[in-house]
Amino acid sequence: DSAVVSGQAYIYVVRATAKDHPKIAGAPSEEDGIVYRDVYPPAPVARLDALPEANVIHLIWQPVAAGDLAGYVIDRSVDGGARVRLNDKPVKEPLYDDRDVAAGHRYRYWVRSVDRTGNQSADSPVAEAEPF
Repeated sequence: DSAVVSGQAYIYVVRATAKDHPKIAGAPSEEDGIVYRDVYPPAPVARLDALPEANVIHLIWQPVAAGDLAGYVIDRSVDGGARVRLNDKPVKEPLYDDRDVAAGHRYRYWVRSVDRTGNQSADSPVAEAEPF
């Protein structure tokens, strides 16, 4: 069923039909219900590039094609430290400028795609850069 909405309840009935006579149908099955929940994450970002300049690192990535895509979340690590989320809400476009950088430090980035129900993809390939 391609028209389902996450969180909605649906009831289905199945009827068998004759192969050569589709207008001839058997008795309906018993009703069966389900509450649809989207548990499948969108595809991961396949390519991430980090382009350094003075006082900024531009992140650009290949967009993900998903009908329910909410956007992207971005993590960063400075000099091999712990990963930290850079954005509170998913960004809609496949680009981000990290302006909280300083020369002499190495920055690593990961991007994950997120759908409207909050499912997150696996990490993108890591991208590294050092501003000058």
